[in-house]
Amino acid sequence: MGAFDDITGQYGKATGNGNAFEDITTEYGYEVGNAPKPTFWDSVKNNAEYVANGVKNNIEWIDKTGKEINDNVGNTLTNWKDDVLNKSNNLGNEYSKSAAYAIEANGDSFSAFDDDGDFVNEHATPGLNKARVETYNAAVGKPAGYLAITPYVPPNVRVVAGALAAPTIIADAAEMYDANATAENEGTAPDGILGNKYVATAKNVLVDPIAEPVGRLVDNPGEFAKNIAMNPTNLWDDVFLPVGMVKGVTPKKVSGAIGERVGRVSEHIKEKASNAFEDIGERFRKEEPSMQEGVMYNAFEDIPVPEDAANTVEPRAYSEDALSGQAYEGETGNIQADIYNRYRQNGLSDVEAAAMTGNIGAESNFSTTVTSGDGYGSRGLVQFTGDRLNGENGLLKFAERKGLDPWDWRTQVDFSVWELHNTESAALEAMRARPDATPGEMARIVREKYERPDPAVAHDEMRAEIAENTFKGNYGKYENGPRDVSFKDETLNPNHKSYDEPFRDEFIEREMSKTEEPHSDLNSLVENTDKKLDKNEDLGINYQGEGETPRTGEINEFRSENRMNTEFVEDEKPRIQEKAVENDANSQFRYEEDAPNVSLKNAIDELPQKARETIVNELKDVVKHDASETRFTELENKVNSNTEILKDLNRATKPDIPKAELDAVKVKLSEVLEVPVEKLNNEYMERVRTDRAAELIADTQELKTLKAEPAEGGVSTYAQQPSQLLEHATHEQVHEAIVKAFDGNEAMANRYLESKGVTPTEPLQYSVKGKDTPHTGVDEVERLGRSVTRKEIIDAVNTLFNQRVKSGRLGKKGVGGWYNPKTDVIRSGDYGDFRVIMHELGHYVDNYFKFSNEPRFNTEFNRVVQDRFGKAYNKLGMEGIRGEGYAEFFHDYVSDRAKAKREFPEFYKHFTEAIAKEPELNGITNKLSQLVHEWHRQGGAERVKGSISFESKGKVSQAIDAVKNGEIRDVIKKAKSEAYTMFVDELHPLKELMDQIERETGEKIAFEDNVFFQAWLARGWAGKAEALLEHGAPEHGIKAFEDIMKDINKNEQKDFSTYLVALHDLDLHKNKQKATFEYTEDAAVLGKHAGNERFNKAAKEIYKYQDYLLGMLVKEGMLTAKAYHTMRKMYPHYIPFFRDMSDVGMQSFLSGGKGFIDVSSPVKRLKGSTRDIIDPLESIIKNTFQFVNAIERNHVGRTFAKLADKKGMGQIVERVNGDKAKTDNTFNVWEHGEKVTYETTPELAQTMRMLDKEKANMVVKILSYPANWLRAGATLSLEFILSNPVRDMIGATVYSKHGFIPVLDTFKGLALYLKKGDLFWEYQKSGAAHAAMVSLDRDYLGGKVRDIVRRESKFTKLVKNPIEALRAMSEATETATRLAEYDNARKGYTSIGNRLFSKERKPLSAREAALESRDITLDFSRRGTHTKKINQVVAFFNAAIQGTDKMARAFAEDPRGTTIKAFLYITLPSIMLWNINKDDPRYQELPQWEKDTFWIIPGKENMYKIPKPFEAGILFGTAFERMLQYMDDKKNGRNGVGFKGFGDRVIDSMTPSFMPTAAIPIFEAMTNYSLFRQRNIIPQSQEKLPARLQYGSNTSEVAKFVGDKINVSPYIVDNTIRGYGGGLAGLGLSGIDAVSGAKENNTAKKWYEAPGIRRFTATPYQSSDSVQRVYDDYKEQEKLHNEFKLTGQRPEGYDAKEFVKLKNASDSLKNLNKASKAIINNERMSGEQKREQLDKINMRKANIARSVYGLGKVK
Repeated sequence: MGAFDDITGQYGKATGNGNAFEDITTEYGYEVGNAPKPTFWDSVKNNAEYVANGVKNNIEWIDKTGKEINDNVGNTLTNWKDDVLNKSNNLGNEYSKSAAYAIEANGDSFSAFDDDGDFVNEHATPGLNKARVETYNAAVGKPAGYLAITPYVPPNVRVVAGALAAPTIIADAAEMYDANATAENEGTAPDGILGNKYVATAKNVLVDPIAEPVGRLVDNPGEFAKNIAMNPTNLWDDVFLPVGMVKGVTPKKVSGAIGERVGRVSEHIKEKASNAFEDIGERFRKEEPSMQEGVMYNAFEDIPVPEDAANTVEPRAYSEDALSGQAYEGETGNIQADIYNRYRQNGLSDVEAAAMTGNIGAESNFSTTVTSGDGYGSRGLVQFTGDRLNGENGLLKFAERKGLDPWDWRTQVDFSVWELHNTESAALEAMRARPDATPGEMARIVREKYERPDPAVAHDEMRAEIAENTFKGNYGKYENGPRDVSFKDETLNPNHKSYDEPFRDEFIEREMSKTEEPHSDLNSLVENTDKKLDKNEDLGINYQGEGETPRTGEINEFRSENRMNTEFVEDEKPRIQEKAVENDANSQFRYEEDAPNVSLKNAIDELPQKARETIVNELKDVVKHDASETRFTELENKVNSNTEILKDLNRATKPDIPKAELDAVKVKLSEVLEVPVEKLNNEYMERVRTDRAAELIADTQELKTLKAEPAEGGVSTYAQQPSQLLEHATHEQVHEAIVKAFDGNEAMANRYLESKGVTPTEPLQYSVKGKDTPHTGVDEVERLGRSVTRKEIIDAVNTLFNQRVKSGRLGKKGVGGWYNPKTDVIRSGDYGDFRVIMHELGHYVDNYFKFSNEPRFNTEFNRVVQDRFGKAYNKLGMEGIRGEGYAEFFHDYVSDRAKAKREFPEFYKHFTEAIAKEPELNGITNKLSQLVHEWHRQGGAERVKGSISFESKGKVSQAIDAVKNGEIRDVIKKAKSEAYTMFVDELHPLKELMDQIERETGEKIAFEDNVFFQAWLARGWAGKAEALLEHGAPEHGIKAFEDIMKDINKNEQKDFSTYLVALHDLDLHKNKQKATFEYTEDAAVLGKHAGNERFNKAAKEIYKYQDYLLGMLVKEGMLTAKAYHTMRKMYPHYIPFFRDMSDVGMQSFLSGGKGFIDVSSPVKRLKGSTRDIIDPLESIIKNTFQFVNAIERNHVGRTFAKLADKKGMGQIVERVNGDKAKTDNTFNVWEHGEKVTYETTPELAQTMRMLDKEKANMVVKILSYPANWLRAGATLSLEFILSNPVRDMIGATVYSKHGFIPVLDTFKGLALYLKKGDLFWEYQKSGAAHAAMVSLDRDYLGGKVRDIVRRESKFTKLVKNPIEALRAMSEATETATRLAEYDNARKGYTSIGNRLFSKERKPLSAREAALESRDITLDFSRRGTHTKKINQVVAFFNAAIQGTDKMARAFAEDPRGTTIKAFLYITLPSIMLWNINKDDPRYQELPQWEKDTFWIIPGKENMYKIPKPFEAGILFGTAFERMLQYMDDKKNGRNGVGFKGFGDRVIDSMTPSFMPTAAIPIFEAMTNYSLFRQRNIIPQSQEKLPARLQYGSNTSEVAKFVGDKINVSPYIVDNTIRGYGGGLAGLGLSGIDAVSGAKENNTAKKWYEAPGIRRFTATPYQSSDSVQRVYDDYKEQEKLHNEFKLTGQRPEGYDAKEFVKLKNASDSLKNLNKASKAIINNERMSGEQKREQLDKINMRKANIARSVYGLGKVK
């Protein structure tokens, strides 16, 4: 073999060609002595051939390799494109399915489908959110991530790319966490620490992306390099990603050190292969497994391969989260087997699961809906009853909480598992105490401890038998049916009264020997004979009982009792009914059948139960009732007889019955059965017993049917087979009954009948007097030339006539629709019923144009009304008949104009002349008429197609259509409004509504009636609750809760709480209610404290306080006066009994509801509980918060509902009949102690509910911690506490409407806050008190509760927690400005001029002043619908938005006044101070960010800073300073900074950061750039030093220590700590340095550099602006200089002289920096000496830098 054959084989040969390395092979490749000696000419020849072949082969190889590389790259990109397309198509499919589900849920109610598309989210498929995420990750996240790690990409591009990739990275991390958590829970995770979900996730995210490619590099370097060479796209995953993660993704070039570091990492991993990441180490050690014949190869050796995985159901540990009610993999369809396996999968052992299954079989025969006949109403598999069925911890509540069907078998099994681990844990303990029990023995334990039936009828042998068979796998013939939705039927309501004949299971009991085979028909004896009827999926039919809400899939939206086909008429049946398709009153209806009567009978009998009951109700009068009564008596006698016979048979077949008793029973049976006694052997009695039991079941079911009493008057024996009535009824009666069963929708009834083979012999049509054909106005209205849809017509009515046609909720029987002239609302019973809609639209038009006021048309109108409705409208008088006649005319005019002309000849002429004088009305009427005429002209198939919504346009498509229609202004306006609602204020739709009403009515809405203002104020509910607790209601004689407790010593508090509990518990005993403790125990407590007058006095005050809270509910309408007095009478010692829910925090308790509608009553029904009682004093405090919260929210809802009383407001809000429903935009508010239902628009309903659909996942929660740290650290720092009032003071002066005077009013507000007088408490109770702490600290209210209960002194609290002092100071400074503005508004000041020079005053009410004070500074409670979660992870995101919005609103409301005040209080001081400072070198050398954000006042030694307002300060202060500086530099020939960085400063101050707070310090550390200060964190002079030596004189000792230990720059450490902890973290660093004494020898500080004070002072030359400019400019010129050297072309911006000047300055600065470092590290110099020398060096550095830019020398 040749020595180079391996090289030759890989590189030197192309297919079919020679060896390109032949010369090497010839010279060196053979063993010495074996190769022939070549001649000279041979060598020449060989070399020539080598060159020719080598060139040829290399060209071919390059061509081939290039094509392969190109194909590989192309395939990668194509795969990515295909993946994006597939994910996009999948997303489209999921959206389509979701839209289809939404349409199915809402039926034809298109009003539920609005522009925001939320209806899709509400009915989203399980895969929609996943498809969204996958599409984003594939199309955006993944490419952005690759871009972010690509070298040489500009930093700003990387920042954007990183932000776009962040959701993908976060989602991947969350997915990994979920997978690891699942593996840990299921026991499939690796052993050891690597099995921990957190460690595993960290490994997946942080280690694997590095270790995996490094491992391949170490294992096979050649293959690794070849993979990259043959497909360069592998660079990103194999090189850039691991390098970026090791080094950090920065804009710097990738140095050779990175590769070296990666190599060290791989070696380290290999050496530490036995550590927590053992699987990684194994990758570098183990060899590939060999494949052996006949052995199943498992690539994942740590996961065993089961022998038969398909048939194995692995038991799992119990997890409450797993109780989802959803199907598990491996279900067989046999309910007995599936219940057994479900118990095993939920943590029960095989024996325990079999025992539970055996009990279920005996209790319910595996029926989920069967009801016992024992009188207790037991239901379901386990026969749940009482609290276990209806209680708070019962089945129904369990299903409600989880959104499950309570009558689905999976739900009931999951609930029983939940019970075993919670409320019935004693049963599980008893089961676990017998691990050796057999299935039969365990079944008895389950019966005794869990089921607990009457032992006399327990049938333990049956339970044991089923359990044993289950355990052995012998399952009965039980099948899982479809998920039963009958739980929505009224008969399954736990409060529904049932009068069923009792049927006890002892009727069929018998003893069975253990050796006897179980009876094969045992199940059939007791199984439920009611068959479940599937819904007709094609037609979407679903029926519901009275009072139920519609269910998904039903066509008709409204309840049957409201779906009438006449109009306004209740007492008299019209001769012609208004329907979409109308009948001639004189015609008879006949059915043509494919087989006589068979198809029609089958069609009727196959309808759902509710429909059959409707038909029977309609036809019951045609059947004589005496037959039913006879049948009833017959069945009743038969049931009683069989019951007695079965009892005797049960006794006679018992083996232990005494002989005498047996003989007596047999004699009795012989007489009843009429057989000889000798024939009554066991075999005969068993046969009779089986037959009679079957008869009894069937007869009982029929008897139940006969005894049922539905709403319409009774269902006869024909309910199960209504087709029996056909022989008694006419065809017309049958037809009308079927239409009634379809809720009056005749077209739908006909389609159903046709689908069953039944067709009418003649078309149905509306015809008066049998002469006219419908819709004959072909020549009257011009054809459209296209088909129209039902939605198009309804949209035309709404748009052209400014209407919002509604359907359902008519509230009155016998009407098909109505028009309410007060509310201006049109309603039809059925959606899209044009017959009704056009009639009611006629009333609407007549209300405004009075067309029916002409008496001369009385005869014509009366004739038509009488012809069409008979005498139905006679009671309305002639005026009413004229109105109805005109409505009919308008219907005909827009639907069939030729008919209108024929029926109303005189009025037609008058109308056409009159409407011609109203061109706008004439135009819109003709447009509508065209559409309606076209609808009736087009064929039935087109109308059916026109009633189906085939697509739902998105917002973009809608916007494009609107632009095409010339509505671009409306599009822009709507887009702005939606954006404002999403990002600024979620209450914005309410403001727009109020503005619209005021514009249209021309009236100013009173403050108390303004929904927007009341909703805004309601955000201050917490302040009201605090005021009640801390101040009480002195005007009503109610003491503050804190004052009540003053006389109770702290060590007596527990005794006092016990005293209160005992008194209230005795009330429960007196009322014969379930008490918590025994009577004797309560009496003992009272006896112990009987003589304690302080207890008695404090208790009376507490009862008064509680009564006052209840009185507040009465005043708000949430409780009736009667209920209030009843409660006081029954519970004179009432205190709330909150139970100990240790897993529920205060925040959860207080956030039970956020919306202003559908508010739950805080008064709950008294229920017993086994949980401990929370301290009643704490409960009273919580009660106060809860009551005030509910009252404030309901008050807003009532204010909104009051709009319904205004004329013409029905389209906005309307009071409706019935209860609220999820399928429409209805809601409840409390009025006079009752819930009242209203309906509004989808947008306003969403606003009033204030729904937050976003749910925080684990990643969001993790990212929220750093944001919370920074918010707290910033707002609780001394710098913020002292500077914030200054900013607020200046901002308030500019924005105030009530003459706020700076400084004076700030101190006035602070004095009012500290005094806490009457004005302060009025302020608190007004709703104004919602300071920053409530928004920033989520546990703020919880802390309040704990403070009041603990009753600690302020000194004690400060000692325990010094942060409380900072919190109190922050609250005081935040409140001071608002309190001063509140006082000014109450006094009636309208401006500073009015306040100082005028006596005219316009005082505001307390609530009006509260709103003014809230809006004087940033109101942190304002936020957009989409900013809530963003604000959790981005500190001050909402604050930035609200600051900019406040400024914009101020200028919009009063542009002139605000501009003048901004000029006086911001611009003028900026100009003056700039003029003072412009020639002062100390000012010139301040960092630019300080000059931009502070006003600078010169001092003798230092300079003083006053914070500018954030937004207005930049625009009206800094902008002018920059402009003046630029002009001055130009004038004097200086190279100034100009407007550099000003744009970034404006953006930073007026727009929020979108980067998560958690990422900012990391990003700054990676880029060495401070986003706020706009300069390097590590000075350029120290960048080349070792990281641990990068520090300055102001660096903390903590940072130096950390930096030295982990070799990180101390500058970076300090910046990171302050980045996460704000000023409070900086204060902590200074405190640690001071306490530790570490800085005794460090550089001394001046007095004005102390924490808190330094916020208002600046030290000259310490961070010279010119020095920083030299570093920045030199770096830029150096790049250009290097480019010039490389290319020989002078790049733009390059200045050789400037470069030399900057280089010399930079070198000088480097030398001075070395001197500074030496001074800092000098241990022999004192701190004062160091400071003196460093100040001189800083001065020299400033002079060197200033000389570069032509600035004067500093002396």
